[in-house]
Amino acid sequence: MSKAADQWTARSTSGRPLTVNALVNMHRMAWAQRTAALREEWGWLWASAGLRGLLLPVIEVDVFPLHLNNRSPQDVAACAPAAKPAIDALVDVRAIRDDGPAVVRRVTFHPPEVLGVDGLEITVHRLTGLDRSA
Repeated sequence: MSKAADQWTARSTSGRPLTVNALVNMHRMAWAQRTAALREEWGWLWASAGLRGLLLPVIEVDVFPLHLNNRSPQDVAACAPAAKPAIDALVDVRAIRDDGPAVVRRVTFHPPEVLGVDGLEITVHRLTGLDRSA
């Protein structure tokens, strides 16, 4: 976890990110349990990154799937089912008031990065001058 000026990064290395294709084959109860576990994990990661209670008015999010090697790389944005619970967890830790379009202005999915580990890295960027909540 790291923090630069107006941005926070957290990394989950709990396995290869869940993909849209894998989600299609999951039973709805298995998906609900997986979502709850991911949301809890990301809540801890965001809190450790210093986001708890910040209530950022407007953000952008960058999502980077991490791969152990080049074997069967994911398509860009295939990890959306893993990224959504991570974004939901930002609400849980009160980093943002809600995850609607007035607060989360953009989510950018990047191609997989081969870094010798399977996981997901997400960076939250605070945007200034764009708060439309008033």
